[in-house]
Amino acid sequence: MGKVFAWHEVEAGHIPHRTDFTQVVHRIRTDVEGADALVGGVLCGSVLWGGASERSDIDCVLFYNPRMRKEAFGAMRSMGAAAAVRHVPLELIPLAADMAPTYAHHLNLLFVKHLERSVKQGGLLKKNLLLLLSFSPHTSALLDTREYLRRKMRTMEKGLAALPVMETAARHKFFQKVLEVPVHIARKMLAVNGAEVESEAKRDIMRAYRAAASPCEWALASRLTATDSAYTRELLAQRKKPDERRYGDALEEVEARAWDALEFVRLSVSRIA
Repeated sequence: MGKVFAWHEVEAGHIPHRTDFTQVVHRIRTDVEGADALVGGVLCGSVLWGGASERSDIDCVLFYNPRMRKEAFGAMRSMGAAAAVRHVPLELIPLAADMAPTYAHHLNLLFVKHLERSVKQGGLLKKNLLLLLSFSPHTSALLDTREYLRRKMRTMEKGLAALPVMETAARHKFFQKVLEVPVHIARKMLAVNGAEVESEAKRDIMRAYRAAASPCEWALASRLTATDSAYTRELLAQRKKPDERRYGDALEEVEARAWDALEFVRLSVSRIA
């Protein structure tokens, strides 16, 4: 699960090594610690438990002092530039610290639960401002998941409709979303059911989800995860010996799985509608 690379990235060797993720995380920790404008934050993802692969990305929520926003965003831009040099996808999620205690912040309930688990795994940067977050009494895991699935359904439908004319970057981003569908949805469906998962690792999430999924849902999820694994193997083979035709075949297989992703989302929506 993770990034799907364009051929020009593969050909140019712009595939990060696992050590690159360690270096970027170190840079983020150092920069956050040294920036007074950044009040706190949380790193999340496979980098925390040593499961980062060449396709991984790094997500990082950063709470900033709104009175020092230029300094805060300057620090974030510096982190982004450092990650880009190493070809590591970094998604920074800024949030003004004064928004945390209000209902106006943009973090949803299930994502915050994910951040809380990341804190326990060592992802805390400076202060833990998650403790200040407030949510409307009408918020719930079920409502969050319904909204997420509606957005995901729209993404899959729009992507399939526009695929033949998509720009290269958008096309490969869509392929990434296709392959991420089973794990992301499984995590949310398990949360709705109140299921305990051993860890945030993909294998543990899917193992727990199998018991809750219908045979059709599991068959679709299995095909998608198998294609994801096959793509990773091909990407690593391309690093050693680039072959544009073979790589194109791997991307065609990912594209074919977009129909499975759409159906998987549809079944999930129907289950909790």
